[in-house]
Amino acid sequence: MEFDFLEPVNDGIIKFVGALSSQELGSKVVFHTQDQFPDIEQINIAIIGVLEDRTNINMINEVNLSAVRKKLYGMFPGNWDASIADLGDILAGDSIEDTYYALKKVTATLIKNKVIPIVLGGSQDLTYALYRAYDDLEQMVNLVAVDNKFDFGKENESVSANSYLTKIIIDEPNNLFNYCNIGYQTYYNSQEE
Repeated sequence: MEFDFLEPVNDGIIKFVGALSSQELGSKVVFHTQDQFPDIEQINIAIIGVLEDRTNINMINEVNLSAVRKKLYGMFPGNWDASIADLGDILAGDSIEDTYYALKKVTATLIKNKVIPIVLGGSQDLTYALYRAYDDLEQMVNLVAVDNKFDFGKENESVSANSYLTKIIIDEPNNLFNYCNIGYQTYYNSQEE
């Protein structure tokens, strides 16, 4: 099953959430723990951590997903009805392709079940795996990136945080309907781009 790729949320987060007030976001989230996995049919939004950054050459420190989760779950939700589950983390695979495969399978299953995935961590090349989740769904994808530059690489270059757009555009099947980059800065991009 696709969800076998997911490690439960760490006990430190579960304890942190247990100490929150009933009004904070964390108290309204269902968590994947050692003892239970959330019912996918009962949720609208799924949070997934991905502990993968091997292709990001600019990475300085390892991403601390526990710190991100604590900040997120300590916030107060708006006036909305969405049910949220934290499905835990996808660990880095033996190869980068293993991580892509796991993320693609988990995301495709969530989308098929009309659950919106929110991915924490990882590097920008994971966008390629998220995009590939639509392959089996046979639907077109609108993609928005917030980046100061377009991440194009050479055609024969492997996927990385600096070249994932090339693979999205060139590799078949092509599911891309629309692409929008918000925040690009012309002096970081060539005239051809």
